[in-house]
Formats: sequence, C-alpha cells, structure tokens
Amino acid sequence: MKTDRNYDDLNSLEQIIEKGRKKRFWTMLSFRLKKLVYGFLKILQRLISFCLSLPFALLAILTGLGLLIRKIFTGKKTFKKQEIFGRDALKLTLYKFNSQSRWISILPLFMYAILGKLQLIGVGIRNYDDRARVIGDSFLFNNKP
Repeated sequence: MKTDRNYDDLNSLEQIIEKGRKKRFWTMLSFRLKKLVYGFLKILQRLISFCLSLPFALLAILTGLGLLIRKIFTGKKTFKKQEIFGRDALKLTLYKFNSQSRWISILPLFMYAILGKLQLIGVGIRNYDDRARVIGDSFLFNNKP
C-alpha cells in the first residue's frame, strides 16, 4: 500500500510537471507570436509610411528647386531650421521650406518620413526645449513623432 501511494504521488507530480511544461510552452509560443506580429506591424507601418510619403517627397524636391531659384534671384533663405523632440526625447533638427504657405513649408517633412526619422501617424511635433525634457515622461520618451 505504501508503494502504491508513492506511485500515485509520483504520477500526480509528473502530471503537475507536464501541465507546467504545457503552460510554459503556450506562454512562450504566445510571446513569440506577439513578437512576430509586432515586428510585422512595424514593417507594415514603415512600408505604408514610405509609399504615402514618396509622391510628396518628389513634390518637395521640385518645390525646393523652385525656392532655390528664388534664392538666386531675390537672396531670400530657402530653408528654416526647427529643433524638435525625436524618438526617446532626443533632439532632431528639421529643415522646412521658408514659405508663407504652411503646406509648402512642411513638404520636406515627407523626406524625413522616407528616411524613417518621422512617422506619418503618431504624436505631434513638439519644439525642442531642454527645460521641457523630463525623465519619466513616457508619452514623450517612448513615442516617435
């Protein structure tokens, strides 16, 4: 009888261990699937951003040539510089067209989207200021403008 009880305890212990292995297997599998899906979505987001930015970037090149011609004849600056928060709250310097029209001035930002420095969808652009940078501001530090 004593040996039967030890045998039953051993079987129950094996069942517990097997359940733990199955649970660990499914946990690891779900973690790997989540990681795979997240990676796929990041690639898809980058691809969509690239494809949507390409026509506007070409338009920015043509507009830039026009503004360079304006600089030659009038002497006005072609670009204006703006420092913003980038990924992980690092300073990112953007160059925009020096134009009265807001839509023309932001065309070079599509070049940054093609290069992967900016995303088309995300948080808004915030001007860079050392005083505004606070450690622990996860919304600012973990997201890419």
